[in-house]
This record gives sequence, structure tokens and C-alpha cells, in this order.
Amino acid sequence: MKTLWSILSGTNQPSSLDVVGPFVEGAKDWLISGLQHFRARGEDSSLATNTFSTVLGQAIQLKAEDTSELLDSYRKNEYRGTADQFESLLKNKHIHPGLLAELCQFYQKERLYLLHCIEFLIKKAHNTHPYSNIIEGFLEAYNSKGELKKSLLTQLKMLSKSNPPQQSGLVTPAMIKLWWSSHSQEILLVLQCLMHYSEIHSLDAEDFLEILSTCGKLSCDMEESFHSVWHMQATLLVKVVQSKDK
Repeated sequence: MKTLWSILSGTNQPSSLDVVGPFVEGAKDWLISGLQHFRARGEDSSLATNTFSTVLGQAIQLKAEDTSELLDSYRKNEYRGTADQFESLLKNKHIHPGLLAELCQFYQKERLYLLHCIEFLIKKAHNTHPYSNIIEGFLEAYNSKGELKKSLLTQLKMLSKSNPPQQSGLVTPAMIKLWWSSHSQEILLVLQCLMHYSEIHSLDAEDFLEILSTCGKLSCDMEESFHSVWHMQATLLVKVVQSKDK
């Protein structure tokens, strides 16, 4: 997701359309499903084995298959070493605390990069941009029945029900604090995506009521960021009312 964001935003330099088009197409499932792509670990999942992958999956509350995919992505895109060296790291329990903290941050950033990519596609769809034709074509193909809106509303509900990891020997208070910070950013990004979406395809009153009801169920630990959530909801309400007046 970091690579996709770099390509879309031109962080390094604007990419050729021959690069952007296939890259966006290849990431279509991620872009449409959003955070739903990261499947939550079941409550009945237990630490059957004490491998690093299992401990990581428990800490970030991610299914075993998705945890393995995350580790593979980290090894290929972030780790500076050979595959054998990486396997040795996973087996060295002395460095597990630091490695766990690093991979938790990597996972949180991947989720945020994904939401930034979705927001970028929605925001730039009808603006003057070098990738406008690609973005418009993507949305026409994969948002013909409002799939993105439905997905964003589902993601918001999913986030409203999310809980922080439980403190343990490896999961520190600092990691839990970082989770709350990332969680707040995710909620605001999903709301921003809905706001930009409403500028292209109007949200109706039922959509707004669903957003309001979902945000009303947010944890009290969100208090520091709630004023931003409230402001975003108010902005969305204004847009809903304006669309009904037209």
C-alpha cells in the first residue's frame, strides 16, 4: 500500500500511465474492500503455537493467513536483508519485542496508506489530474452500483466495533496508545472518503443517519478526536441537505 500511495500521489515523481493503470487495476480488490481486506482474528482463536507469526496475529488481531501475507510484504518491501536472515529473526525470541513493535507500526501504516489511496481516487476522479482518465475508468468499472459507498459505511461500522489489543508481555502500553492514535486517524479518513464521495454521488438522509448512529457508538477513549469526528459529520450533514435542496 505504501508503494501504491507513492505511485498515485507522485511522492517520488509522477509515474507513467503505463505503470499507474495496471498497478491500480492490480490493487482493485484492496481499493474496493478497503480495511475489510484485513480480516479480523476470531475471538476463539488461541495461541496454538508460540511462533512469532502467531504472537503477531494475536497482537494485531489478524487472521493467520493475513498475518503471513503481512510478514511476507514486510520482508519484500521493508526488510533490508535476505530471506534466510529474516527467518532467523523470526526465530530469535530475544528480539521479538522490538520486531513486534515495528511490525505493528508497519501494519497500521499499511491500513492508513490504503485509506489515503481510496481517498485520492475518489477526490481526483473529476478533477484535473494526469491520472483522471484512469481513475474515472476505475470508478466506472467498480463503483457502478455504489460499491465504494457501501464499503466505506461497512468499514466505519467495523471500526466502531474495534477494540485495542490486550496488554501482555510483548504488547506494551505504548503500542496500545499507538493503536488508538491510528484508529482515530482511520475513522477520520473513512469519513473524509465519504465526504469526497458525496461531492460526486450524493449521500441520502438514510446514509447520514447510518453514519451518525455508527459514530455514536464509538468508544469513550475516542474523546480527544471526537471533535474532529463531530466536525466531519456536520460537514456531511450540510452536503446531504444541500443535495436535497437542489
